[in-house]
Amino acid sequence: MKTKLTLFVAVLAVALFGMGCASSSLNKGLLVYYPFNGNAKDKSGNGYDAQAKNFPSPTSDRHGNPENAYKFNGIDDYVVVPDEMFTALEAVTISCWVNLDDSTDNWSYIFSGHKEGNDNLLFIGFYGELKRLNICHKQEILAFPMIGYVGKWKHLVVARADLESGFNVYLDGKWKALIKHERNYALEFASGGVLIGPDQDEVGGGFGEHEWLKGSLDDYRIYNRALSAEEVKALYDLEKPEEK
Repeated sequence: MKTKLTLFVAVLAVALFGMGCASSSLNKGLLVYYPFNGNAKDKSGNGYDAQAKNFPSPTSDRHGNPENAYKFNGIDDYVVVPDEMFTALEAVTISCWVNLDDSTDNWSYIFSGHKEGNDNLLFIGFYGELKRLNICHKQEILAFPMIGYVGKWKHLVVARADLESGFNVYLDGKWKALIKHERNYALEFASGGVLIGPDQDEVGGGFGEHEWLKGSLDDYRIYNRALSAEEVKALYDLEKPEEK
C-alpha cells in the first residue's frame, strides 16, 4: 500500500500541472514534515526526526487509512521536536490536520516552544470548553472557538511573515483571523524545549494535569517562511479528503 508521502508527491505532481505557481512552491522553506505514519520520522529530507514519548497511538487519518496519524491521550504522551531548526526565525508557518476529541475544559496544545524561565516563547493550543484557539507569544490572545469541530478533521495553519505582521490563521484553506501581539520575538528555543502535545512550565517539563492534547494530529509541517493565502489553499486542496 502506498504511503501518504508517496501519495502526496503524486498528487503534488498533478497539481503542479493544473494549479500553477502556488502549488509549485509548497516545498520551498519546508523545514520538517511529520506524516505520523506510525512514527515521528521527518519526511522533508532535512533529517529532523522527532521523538515520540509515552507512545502516542497510531490511528486512522482523515482518509480512513489505518495507522497513518497520531492520537494523543490527553494524559502523558507527546512528541519532542528538534530545536535546531529554529535559528532565530522571524518568519514561520505551522500547518497540520487536527481532530480534537475532547469536549472538556482541558487545554490541548499542538505546539509549545520554550526558551527559558517559566514562560513559553510560543504556544498554539485550544482553551476551555469552547476550545478557543489560543496563540501565546509571551502574551495570550484567544481567537475563534473550535468546539463545533470536535470529532472532525480540520486543517489548521498559523503563519507569520515577519516580526511586525502578526500571525495569520487559516482553517480548511480559508483565512480566519489575524493575531497581533504587543511585542514579537524571533523563534529560538532551548534544547528539548519544542513539544507537540503538552504545555511546559519549564524547558521540557513542568506539565500541568489538564494541559495535554487529547485528539489526533496528521501531516504536521513547519516552514521557515509564511505561506501565502494562495499556498495555504493549495495545500488544503492537495490534502483534503475526497468528498463523499
